[in-house]
Amino acid sequence: YRQAQLAGELAVFLGNRKPMKSGPRDIWSATAKNCHQALMKHARLTSNEKAAYKNDPDGWMQQLVQSQGRGVLTCHHPGNGKQQPLAVKCNMVLLVAMAMAAERQQEA
Repeated sequence: YRQAQLAGELAVFLGNRKPMKSGPRDIWSATAKNCHQALMKHARLTSNEKAAYKNDPDGWMQQLVQSQGRGVLTCHHPGNGKQQPLAVKCNMVLLVAMAMAAERQQEA
């Protein structure tokens, strides 16, 4: 449950950002470091979560996104090589579609 909350916070953070100038218009992206800072600010990470992130920042973020991203959140290295820092992207079209489906289920 806790990890699902963190993934939700990430989706909100990315959804409130301006879309990238290049690439598909429905993809919002930020570096893993910026995503972690947003979680520190909005989700109040526990001391265990902070320690786990400090030990392996990219691994921690990838594990969170892979376990809870549901295809909406994915990790990537922008550009062609791994020189770029790890980033997290959010597929807004899929996120909105999932939210609408959930709303419809609540109405039924």
